[in-house]
Amino acid sequence: AEQPSVAISFGRLDQYLWPFLAADLAARRLTLDEAFDWLCAFCLKCGEGDESQNVVLGGTDRNGNDATNPLSRLLLEAMVATGAHQPSLNVRWHAGTDPAFLQTACAVAARGVGQPAFMNDTVVRASLEAVGVAPEDARDYAVVGCYEAVPQGAAYANTVLGGLHLPATLTEFLLSPAGRACASFADFFGGWLAHLDTVYAAELQRLQGVWNHLAANAPSPFGSLVMRGCLERLLPLEAGGADYSFVGINLLGLGTVVDSLHCLRQLVFTTGTVGLDELADAVAADFPEEALRQRLLRLPGRYGSDAPTTNELASTVSTRLARLVLASRLAGGVRPYPGFFRFSADIYDRRVATADG
Repeated sequence: AEQPSVAISFGRLDQYLWPFLAADLAARRLTLDEAFDWLCAFCLKCGEGDESQNVVLGGTDRNGNDATNPLSRLLLEAMVATGAHQPSLNVRWHAGTDPAFLQTACAVAARGVGQPAFMNDTVVRASLEAVGVAPEDARDYAVVGCYEAVPQGAAYANTVLGGLHLPATLTEFLLSPAGRACASFADFFGGWLAHLDTVYAAELQRLQGVWNHLAANAPSPFGSLVMRGCLERLLPLEAGGADYSFVGINLLGLGTVVDSLHCLRQLVFTTGTVGLDELADAVAADFPEEALRQRLLRLPGRYGSDAPTTNELASTVSTRLARLVLASRLAGGVRPYPGFFRFSADIYDRRVATADG
């Protein structure tokens, strides 16, 4: 009732339920077959709810030891037996993962149902530590909704609260007087990055207002009771009560931006076969001339083709954006962190014509 109905996730279900199942099995209160029936019923019950009720299986404990247990594998088998579409499963993988469990997870994935997802513990833990998460909490991460990793039971994450539409910012700069006046690709690239800084500063200001509104008008008493740190600080989640407070900055359109910069560098500033004003006018009018659009679309070396030029652009742009976000803060110690996705916007949020055609 306090939160939106989607993405209310169960976290590391195999970790916190296994001690209870182990005790029941040892005391003969329950057989493994009966436990399997209960798990199947749980999966079917999850199907009555909404999407992205995430369960994370496997991984390590807080000391870094493999945490896979019999319940980890049993839940995978329950999903196969029921054919349920919920809960959403994530399998945490690391070098010490139990081979039998990993084989079961791969067999489930090979059925083509889109589950489970696989999370690389080495990469995820390093990413969490980069935003100030303690190593033991980073080892105990779970997933919010789709694939956003957070310390389990200790973080108010807001993983899709903020975002930048990267192609829109590039088109804005291209159509501006400053963009049209650029004499070299270096001038254009540097000018766009400066424009991006301004857009991001405005987004941070908007997010601070959203956060302030939540703290003043929409605290979560129940969520705060079950999140580590809130009782100790006597603060709700929205006022910074959790050990970690994050806001996700979702960055949409890296590939489109890289391709647009590639077209600008090659066709406008290197060969001069397309004029800067000509391209800007075409983008502003949504490409009235199909021949120009096709020339842009067919330029070799686009993002994803492993061409050195666009690989370099992708590396430069993504690193610059990540550092921009990671260096920023909201009031109350809230840490923005970057994600190269934007929830649902990849489906419907086109907005503008772009310089890649």
